[in-house]
Amino acid sequence: MKPPKIICAALRSRESGILLLGPRHFDATMANTIDLLDTSGAVPSSVWKTAEQGFIDQYGVFYDRTQALKVALEGYLISPENAIGKTKLYSEDLY
Repeated sequence: MKPPKIICAALRSRESGILLLGPRHFDATMANTIDLLDTSGAVPSSVWKTAEQGFIDQYGVFYDRTQALKVALEGYLISPENAIGKTKLYSEDLY
């Protein structure tokens, strides 16, 4: 099994554990999905306001922002020099 690599931003519902994925947190992709889920009655949009922000790896494992920074540093995404003073990963660090 290859080491984990962070591949995209994710929100995890605190109530249900449902994951919502996108290139960046609350970008147009996520906003459209939130609207679709709300309109369909599947998940109210208010759920995502308090959702945990993080990332997933290529295996679909969720990492909170602090855990994701460690994965990114061990893997390939950001160099230790660029992480000085950081405790959390942000999608801007990915690309």
